[in-house]
Amino acid sequence: MADRESGVTKVDRADLNIAVITVCLNCEHEIERTIESVYQQEQENYEYIIQDGMSQDCTMEKIRKYEEKFAEKKISFIVNSQRDEGIYHAMNLAAGKCRAEYLLFLNAGDVLCHKKVFSILRAVSDKKKADIYYGDALMVDKSGTRLFKADMALISQRMPFSHQACFISRECFLKQMYDPRYNICADYDLILRLYEKKRVFEKMDTIVCRYDLDGASSCLYIEKRREHEQILKEHGLNTSNLRCGFHMVEAYIKKALDIILPQKILYRFRQFYMDKVKHYEVQKKMATESRYATTDTRNGVY
Repeated sequence: MADRESGVTKVDRADLNIAVITVCLNCEHEIERTIESVYQQEQENYEYIIQDGMSQDCTMEKIRKYEEKFAEKKISFIVNSQRDEGIYHAMNLAAGKCRAEYLLFLNAGDVLCHKKVFSILRAVSDKKKADIYYGDALMVDKSGTRLFKADMALISQRMPFSHQACFISRECFLKQMYDPRYNICADYDLILRLYEKKRVFEKMDTIVCRYDLDGASSCLYIEKRREHEQILKEHGLNTSNLRCGFHMVEAYIKKALDIILPQKILYRFRQFYMDKVKHYEVQKKMATESRYATTDTRNGVY
């Protein structure tokens, strides 16, 4: 039976497998599609923690609409609103409230790609035990939808998968946690630390999530690159001056183009860059995003 307090619906379950964490701040236009994609999951042995940073818009009103829905399904729905020191600090706070075995950090505006994501994780984890399970992701902007193909071989260069597409053992996470020194790339730093600790990574053969490339940090090219280079240096990875200089120039060019180019031309440039330079796989039809997908293309929720 649910024990309900202010903004909290707690359900005692012995089989909690997943804790979904959504951090938000003034996300009244994005939060519902994220919550809805979690609510639609077929497997219900999960808890949902929403960590709000004292939103001043209608975000909390939108969130509270779902309290009864999750209570009816006997799913823990925990909402906490407090000031934090940044997105990764908020994620750390939320993780401390979790009881489930694995954590999934799903940002406000991101959506799970289909209704069987949690079921697939359960099936994979039943067959092979791991500390981190990860899958592919879809990246979306006005120039199109592209596949972020997970590849652990690239871990010494960049984030090998989307952080929204990985499930991290709560035990492992609480021993490491996000480093609040980083405002943009703390996820990459965490994954590197887990990798260096010889934690076990296991690939899930599915597209886990869809996220928007026009997010809050999407235009912070220079700041992101500086953090990225600092993380590589701290982990003793390739930090040659030539390579670092090239990527910093690239970041400055991106920033300048964002300022100079009209939006229509800018998105055409991004399309060329993503397709021809980065070679991301274009997803031309929503129906092909996942062989497991059940799609509602009207609002982007799966």
